[in-house]
Order: sequence, then structure tokens, then C-alpha cells
Amino acid sequence: MSAQSKRESIGMTFMDLRNFVSYAEFKRIFDNLDRLVKNKKIRSLSLLSFQPEEGRSFIGAAVAVGLTQMLGYRVLLIDAGNPTSNWDINDIFTQEHSEILEQDGMVYNLASNLDGMKLSRLATVAHKAQEYRIQDIIAEYQNRYDLILFDSAALRTTNRGNFDPWVIAARTDGSILVTSSKSGDVAYQFQTEPMLKSKVIGVIENMGAA
Repeated sequence: MSAQSKRESIGMTFMDLRNFVSYAEFKRIFDNLDRLVKNKKIRSLSLLSFQPEEGRSFIGAAVAVGLTQMLGYRVLLIDAGNPTSNWDINDIFTQEHSEILEQDGMVYNLASNLDGMKLSRLATVAHKAQEYRIQDIIAEYQNRYDLILFDSAALRTTNRGNFDPWVIAARTDGSILVTSSKSGDVAYQFQTEPMLKSKVIGVIENMGAA
């Protein structure tokens, strides 16, 4: 299925992403994130979910669109999900005429003030090397963007050809957790050691994920 067909199948448009930012539950986190970015408390952020298909990529796109189109921030949205996933940023943003911003093709333009990077284009290596790569990306790009936003793989898909989401969460300034009925007992999940060490600044429950 093409990216356009996927967008049409769920009725999603660029305007839908903007409108989503105004929803009450999301707006509280968005306004808090705006304050943190404005005060430079957060320069990098990871999007987490316990299970695949909980709406993490959509939430990440909504955050990026809200910050760039409504508030004028410059954002780098990094697709760090499972390379075999059925949904990624290429399906959300049309790229037929995207401008390649660097010679290696790693960074490309998605929309006004919004650039993208696909981490799956990079070789996946051991955890320590992954940590260094995430640190290098943040160090290299944090002065070019107001926020570097990582759309991580689901926490339950660690070691499936993707960068470990726990590694990304540990190296970013904060995380937003997207949950749904697929998540199971969220209160219990928060008691696990990796989650206790994560800097979660907000939780969004996606009631539409089935």
C-alpha cells in the first residue's frame, strides 16, 4: 500500500495533525513541552510505547507539526522505529519533492521548519555503539534545531533490527509514553527497573488503538 493510500485509509491529513494538538489531553502535554523547549530544559525527546501500533508515530508527527507550524520551532524528527514496521514518517509526510539537506542524504525536509532522518538507514550495532551514535546525533544537531524528536521502536520490540528504545530514552532529555488497551497494566509497567530510570514527562492514552 502506498503512503497516499495509507493516509486516505485512515482519513488523515496535515490539518488533522494540527487539530489533534488542540485535544484536551494532548494539549496539556503539548503546552508543557512548549514551556520546556522554550526554556531550553529539553533539547531532545523520545516517543515510547509498550507495544507496536499504539499510535506513537502519529503522536510524534502531531508534536512535530504543532511545534513547527503553530509555534515556529525548528524540529528534527528521527524515525528510529523497527525497519520492518508497516508505518513510519514516510507514510505521514509526502516526500516526492523533499529537499535533501546533506550530501549523505541522512537529513531531508518534511515540511516548513521540520526535517527528518531515518535511523534505520544506519547499521544497527551493539548497545554501547548505539549509545555513542545517539549521543553523536544529539551533539551534532542540537544547535541546529530547537528539538530533536526520536520516534523510537516499541519497547516490546527490542533487538528486532532497530535501535534499542531504552538506549534512546536513556540518552534523551525526556520521553512521552503513548499507551492504549494494548499496553496492559501500565501501573505495573512503571514499576519495572528500566521504566523507573526513564525521564517520562507525560503519558498520552490513545483510545483509538485497537
